[in-house]
Amino acid sequence: MSEDKGELDKSSPSEKPSPSDTSFDEKLTLAKIEERLVEATSPEEIDLWMRIRGKIIKQNELVKNSQHQRSLEKIQIIRKISLSGIAITIGIGFVISGLNIPGLFILGIAFYELASNYPKTVR
Repeated sequence: MSEDKGELDKSSPSEKPSPSDTSFDEKLTLAKIEERLVEATSPEEIDLWMRIRGKIIKQNELVKNSQHQRSLEKIQIIRKISLSGIAITIGIGFVISGLNIPGLFILGIAFYELASNYPKTVR
C-alpha cells in the first residue's frame, strides 16, 4: 500500500486533471482504483478506496448533469428567440395589412416572451 499511495501523493496540483480536461480518462482512473481495491490488505483500505471510487463517480455524474442542463437551457433560449421573432414578424404583417388589434395582440405576446424572467428568479 505504501508504494501505491506514494504514487498518488507525488502528483503536483498542476498535473491533476480538471473536470474540463479532455485528456482525463474516467475509465482508466476507475480501473486503477479498482486494481488498488483488489490489492487492499485491510478493511480500512478497502473502505478508503470504495469512498474514493464513489466520489469520483458522483463528481463525473454531476459534471454530465450540468452539461446536459446547459444544453437544455441553450435550446430553450434558441426556441424562445425564434418563436418570438416569428411572432413579431407576423404581428407587424398584421398591423401593416390593417388588422391592428390582432397584430398588436400578437406583438404583445411576442415581446412578453422576450422579456426577462426577473420576477420569477427573485424568489
